[in-house]
Amino acid sequence: MAFAYRKTKLWKLVSENQLFGVQLSNGEIGYCCVMGKLGEHLALGVYLGEQGMQSYYQLWRDDDMECRSMLHLHEKMLQQSCIQCSFENMDMLSPKETAQLRAYTKANGITLRGKNSAPQFMKYQPCRNPSSVQDWADEEALLQALQAAMEVYRRVQEEGTHILPSLDELAAHRKEGDWLIPLLVPQETDYVWKEHPLPVMKEQEYVRPSFQDELMLTRMKRAKKTSHTWVFDMVLSPAAVMDEEDASGGAYYPYFAITLNCHEDMMLPPESVKTYDLESCEWMLTNLSCLMVDNGKPRQLKVCNERAYALLEQFSKKTGIPLVLEKNALDSEIAFLMEAEDELAAGLMGGPAGPEEGDMEEILDFLMQADDGIFYEMPREIWNMFKTMAEEELLPPELSQRVKKIRR
Repeated sequence: MAFAYRKTKLWKLVSENQLFGVQLSNGEIGYCCVMGKLGEHLALGVYLGEQGMQSYYQLWRDDDMECRSMLHLHEKMLQQSCIQCSFENMDMLSPKETAQLRAYTKANGITLRGKNSAPQFMKYQPCRNPSSVQDWADEEALLQALQAAMEVYRRVQEEGTHILPSLDELAAHRKEGDWLIPLLVPQETDYVWKEHPLPVMKEQEYVRPSFQDELMLTRMKRAKKTSHTWVFDMVLSPAAVMDEEDASGGAYYPYFAITLNCHEDMMLPPESVKTYDLESCEWMLTNLSCLMVDNGKPRQLKVCNERAYALLEQFSKKTGIPLVLEKNALDSEIAFLMEAEDELAAGLMGGPAGPEEGDMEEILDFLMQADDGIFYEMPREIWNMFKTMAEEELLPPELSQRVKKIRR
């Protein structure tokens, strides 16, 4: 079915915000997105139920975050909750996927030609690395979505793309709650087309910790005062870490707090947490108060987005430290924060501001001793960096040979 869908080249006719729904056999609605209009990522994405659709809105909505660092953009892309049938080059597939695909194409007399000819079935979860679809229900949902997409292609050929209203058009001309898209309900031999309302887009919800650590509040009262301004942000790390609690050996992206002392042009020690929830945010506030006890209380705290403001609001009231929300990226202190976040992203993702030489030697030593699984868990940006370094013989010879042999 994936090969049949690829032949339609539906992505050349339909844009990513022209959605359609399919009534799945388990009763759930799969909201389908045809990706590839720009020719960069060819895929059919299926956002399951309201939770999946809310994650689509995260990508689609034009939020009010005027100060966007690379870390913010990276986090936004990692909030998807969907399954995808995408089409990749063969070297992007894992050894298992490659073996399965070659066995299938050989048995069915199929020859793969050109770029993006290999189907790949992936599951995307918030703050996690994408993984191969393993669950039978996800496989069934992808199959039914591909079948529905073939029907959409047939109707588009007959009637034109106007049968799929774009989300931008719906938002411009209808009240939210009346956004109707086609819903394909499968019958024995065909489909019934109905109109279906999209879930209402939920407002962003932010954790608002109350900061109940009385001991730290007492210590804060005794801490020395300074005339400094600190800027604070909570961001998602661009580098995944192994999840020791996950039996399958998965990896996740932690959140961490960035605190900068603008007066001294320095970053205070960052702290990370696994999830963005009340308990983790309370812990971050305790850590922030420890930094103030050790370094002196700032004259004011400054943040650049609503999430960071919500996190610090009660902390500010209880400690008496003024909290300023500044969304202007040209503000010197916010610009300092954005620059620091971009440098941190580049360093963790292997960009121009990468790790120091000594750190890199430790990383290479670790990779030499690790098994191949570590390479399959790497974020794609980091894997591409190592792949390029291997091709240009910038890695130790033995490590270069290992990287060259790995297919993902």
